[in-house]
Amino acid sequence: MPALRVAQGQSQVKPSKVLLANEIPPMDRLTRFLPVKLLSSGFALPLPPQNSGDFVSILSADGFIELQPSNKKTEVKGGEPVNYYAWL
Repeated sequence: MPALRVAQGQSQVKPSKVLLANEIPPMDRLTRFLPVKLLSSGFALPLPPQNSGDFVSILSADGFIELQPSNKKTEVKGGEPVNYYAWL
């Protein structure tokens, strides 16, 4: 996890890019971090939590994606590149 690596004195992690497997609804004014499962096709399948206390979705995740805030009211489309951080 990027914050833990920096806290341990390691260099800051640069995100890699992955392509979304499907669209994600918009959330303006908020940066979102969603767990994802990497598929053999090279796409990242979002595993959005079902509620604020849902930690089960991260059990099968390979890492997480970062979605920047947007003034657009449209979803992030499947196939778009997004920042990806691996757990390890």
